[in-house]
Amino acid sequence: RFKEIYSGNYLKGEFEFERCRQKLREENWLSILSGEGAPPLKNDLQKVVAPEISSVQKALKLLSELPGSLGCAMSGSGPSCFALFSSFSKAKDVLEQSQEKFSSSGLEYWCCTFQSHGVISES
Repeated sequence: RFKEIYSGNYLKGEFEFERCRQKLREENWLSILSGEGAPPLKNDLQKVVAPEISSVQKALKLLSELPGSLGCAMSGSGPSCFALFSSFSKAKDVLEQSQEKFSSSGLEYWCCTFQSHGVISES
C-alpha cells in the first residue's frame, strides 16, 4: 500500500541516499536528547499504518501527551511505538505516573536506554 501511495517520493540514486545519511550524521543528537529541540523522528510507514491500525493511533496519541516527551514515532513497520526523553530517569518517572493510561488503553509499556553500540553477538 505504501508503494502505491508514496513511490513518487522514493529517494533516487546514491546521491540522494548519501545526502540523507550526511544530514543524520551532522545532527547534534546530544543537544536534542538533552531537551534543546525536537528530535527529527521520521518513519515513512507510519503515514500508512497509523491511520489504519487503532493500536498505533492510541499509542502515538498517548506517547505524544506524556509530560517531557521530546517526540514519538512508530518503530519499524509497527505496531511498536516509542517516545524519547532527556534521560532514563525522566522516562521511568513519567512511565510510573502513566501506567494506568497505558493499561486502560490495552498497551504494553517499558523503559529502555540507548546503547553506544549496535548488536553484539555473544559466542
